Amino acid sequence: GVRALLENGKSGKVIEIPGEIQVAREFNRLVFRPNTFLSLGYEYELQIPGSVHIPELGKVFRAEIVEPKTRSGPGQGVFVDADSIGPYVRIRNWKPGDYYKPVGLPAGKLKKLFQRARIPRSHRSSWPVVVADSTIIWVASFPVSREFAPRGCSQKIVAIEAVQI
Repeated sequence: GVRALLENGKSGKVIEIPGEIQVAREFNRLVFRPNTFLSLGYEYELQIPGSVHIPELGKVFRAEIVEPKTRSGPGQGVFVDADSIGPYVRIRNWKPGDYYKPVGLPAGKLKKLFQRARIPRSHRSSWPVVVADSTIIWVASFPVSREFAPRGCSQKIVAIEAVQI
Protein backbone atom coordinates (compact mmCIF):
# COMPACT_ATOMS: atom_id res chain seq x y z
CA GLY A 1 0.00 0.00 0.00
CA VAL A 2 0.93 3.62 0.56
CA ARG A 3 3.46 2.70 3.26
CA ALA A 4 5.53 0.77 0.69
CA LEU A 5 6.08 4.02 -1.23
CA LEU A 6 8.10 5.31 1.75
CA GLU A 7 10.83 2.70 1.22
CA ASN A 8 14.15 3.60 -0.42
CA GLY A 9 14.25 3.44 -4.21
CA LYS A 10 10.53 4.05 -4.71
CA SER A 11 10.71 7.53 -6.31
CA GLY A 12 8.52 7.63 -9.42
CA LYS A 13 6.22 4.82 -8.27
CA VAL A 14 2.45 5.42 -8.39
CA ILE A 15 -0.37 3.45 -6.79
CA GLU A 16 -4.14 3.84 -6.80
CA ILE A 17 -6.21 3.83 -3.61
CA PRO A 18 -9.98 3.71 -3.14
CA GLY A 19 -11.91 6.88 -3.92
CA GLU A 20 -10.30 7.46 -7.37
CA ILE A 21 -7.07 8.72 -5.77
CA GLN A 22 -3.50 8.28 -7.04
CA VAL A 23 -0.56 8.37 -4.62
CA ALA A 24 2.84 9.07 -6.16
CA ARG A 25 6.32 9.12 -4.62
CA GLU A 26 8.24 12.09 -6.09
CA PHE A 27 11.77 12.04 -4.66
CA ASN A 28 11.25 12.75 -0.93
CA ARG A 29 7.50 13.59 -1.11
CA LEU A 30 4.22 11.71 -1.33
CA VAL A 31 1.70 13.38 -3.66
CA PHE A 32 -2.03 12.61 -3.51
CA ARG A 33 -4.07 13.58 -6.58
CA PRO A 34 -7.29 12.65 -8.40
CA ASN A 35 -7.00 9.55 -10.56
CA THR A 36 -8.04 11.66 -13.57
CA PHE A 37 -4.58 13.29 -13.42
CA LEU A 38 -3.40 12.44 -16.93
CA SER A 39 -1.34 14.73 -19.07
CA LEU A 40 -2.43 15.00 -22.67
CA GLY A 41 0.08 15.70 -25.39
CA TYR A 42 0.16 19.13 -27.01
CA GLU A 43 1.93 20.83 -29.90
CA TYR A 44 1.75 24.46 -31.01
CA GLU A 45 3.43 26.52 -33.71
CA LEU A 46 5.28 29.69 -32.67
CA GLN A 47 5.85 32.11 -35.56
CA ILE A 48 9.04 34.21 -35.49
CA PRO A 49 8.36 36.93 -34.52
CA GLY A 50 5.17 36.06 -32.65
CA SER A 51 3.59 34.57 -29.58
CA VAL A 52 1.42 31.56 -28.74
CA HIS A 53 -0.70 30.79 -25.69
CA ILE A 54 -0.37 27.24 -24.34
CA PRO A 55 -3.44 26.69 -22.16
CA GLU A 56 -2.13 23.34 -20.83
CA LEU A 57 0.70 25.26 -19.13
CA GLY A 58 -0.91 28.62 -18.44
CA LYS A 59 2.01 30.20 -20.32
CA VAL A 60 2.61 32.34 -23.37
CA PHE A 61 5.73 31.64 -25.44
CA ARG A 62 7.14 34.63 -27.34
CA ALA A 63 9.75 34.86 -30.07
CA GLU A 64 11.29 38.12 -31.21
CA ILE A 65 14.25 39.08 -33.36
CA VAL A 66 16.83 41.01 -31.35
CA GLU A 67 20.10 42.79 -32.13
CA PRO A 68 23.18 40.52 -32.05
CA LYS A 69 24.68 42.89 -29.47
CA THR A 70 21.84 42.21 -27.00
CA ARG A 71 23.46 40.60 -24.00
CA SER A 72 20.87 40.57 -21.23
CA GLY A 73 18.96 37.35 -21.73
CA PRO A 74 15.22 36.95 -21.70
CA GLY A 75 13.95 36.13 -18.19
CA GLN A 76 12.59 32.61 -18.70
CA GLY A 77 14.15 32.03 -22.10
CA VAL A 78 17.10 31.75 -24.43
CA PHE A 79 18.81 33.32 -27.44
CA VAL A 80 18.89 31.27 -30.65
CA ASP A 81 20.83 31.76 -33.90
CA ALA A 82 18.03 32.76 -36.31
CA ASP A 83 19.79 31.20 -39.30
CA SER A 84 19.65 27.76 -37.64
CA ILE A 85 15.82 27.75 -37.50
CA GLY A 86 13.06 28.49 -39.98
CA PRO A 87 10.17 31.00 -39.85
CA TYR A 88 8.60 29.14 -36.90
CA VAL A 89 9.34 26.60 -34.18
CA ARG A 90 7.05 24.07 -32.51
CA ILE A 91 6.40 23.84 -28.80
CA ARG A 92 5.33 20.42 -27.62
CA ASN A 93 5.35 18.29 -24.52
CA TRP A 94 8.32 16.07 -23.61
CA LYS A 95 8.31 12.59 -25.10
CA PRO A 96 10.30 9.57 -23.89
CA GLY A 97 13.50 9.23 -25.93
CA ASP A 98 13.95 13.00 -26.50
CA TYR A 99 17.67 13.73 -26.95
CA TYR A 100 19.17 17.12 -26.18
CA LYS A 101 22.59 18.84 -26.21
CA PRO A 102 22.33 21.78 -23.78
CA VAL A 103 25.16 24.31 -23.60
CA GLY A 104 27.34 23.59 -20.56
CA LEU A 105 25.74 20.22 -19.74
CA PRO A 106 26.36 16.71 -21.05
CA ALA A 107 24.32 15.70 -24.10
CA GLY A 108 21.86 12.91 -23.48
CA LYS A 109 18.30 11.83 -23.03
CA LEU A 110 16.08 14.46 -21.51
CA LYS A 111 14.87 11.94 -18.92
CA LYS A 112 18.39 11.86 -17.40
CA LEU A 113 18.52 15.68 -17.31
CA PHE A 114 15.14 15.73 -15.55
CA GLN A 115 16.38 13.18 -13.02
CA ARG A 116 19.56 15.17 -12.30
CA ALA A 117 17.49 18.36 -11.91
CA ARG A 118 15.06 16.43 -9.64
CA ILE A 119 12.02 17.26 -11.75
CA PRO A 120 9.20 14.94 -10.59
CA ARG A 121 7.89 12.41 -13.09
CA SER A 122 4.40 13.92 -12.86
CA HIS A 123 5.74 17.24 -14.23
CA ARG A 124 7.83 15.76 -17.06
CA SER A 125 5.04 14.60 -19.38
CA SER A 126 3.80 18.17 -19.86
CA TRP A 127 7.25 19.87 -19.77
CA PRO A 128 7.63 22.25 -22.74
CA VAL A 129 10.17 21.38 -25.44
CA VAL A 130 10.89 23.77 -28.35
CA VAL A 131 11.84 22.03 -31.61
CA ALA A 132 12.85 22.90 -35.17
CA ASP A 133 11.78 19.97 -37.37
CA SER A 134 12.44 17.16 -34.90
CA THR A 135 15.58 18.61 -33.28
CA ILE A 136 15.31 20.09 -29.79
CA ILE A 137 16.29 23.77 -29.63
CA TRP A 138 15.41 24.45 -26.00
CA VAL A 139 13.84 22.79 -22.99
CA ALA A 140 12.25 25.26 -20.54
CA SER A 141 14.44 25.91 -17.44
CA PHE A 142 17.57 24.58 -19.19
CA PRO A 143 20.19 26.12 -21.54
CA VAL A 144 19.76 26.42 -25.31
CA SER A 145 20.92 23.43 -27.36
CA ARG A 146 24.53 23.69 -28.58
CA GLU A 147 23.73 23.57 -32.29
CA PHE A 148 21.31 26.51 -31.99
CA ALA A 149 23.33 28.77 -29.69
CA PRO A 150 24.32 32.13 -31.25
CA ARG A 151 27.95 32.42 -32.31
CA GLY A 152 30.07 35.51 -32.80
CA CYS A 153 29.24 35.51 -36.52
CA SER A 154 25.46 35.20 -36.00
CA GLN A 155 23.71 37.94 -38.00
CA LYS A 156 20.22 37.52 -36.57
CA ILE A 157 19.28 36.38 -33.08
CA VAL A 158 15.88 35.20 -31.87
CA ALA A 159 14.91 35.54 -28.22
CA ILE A 160 12.44 32.85 -27.16
CA GLU A 161 10.84 33.14 -23.75
CA ALA A 162 8.04 31.61 -21.69
CA VAL A 163 5.85 33.92 -19.60
CA GLN A 164 3.43 32.70 -16.92
CA ILE A 165 -0.04 34.23 -17.29
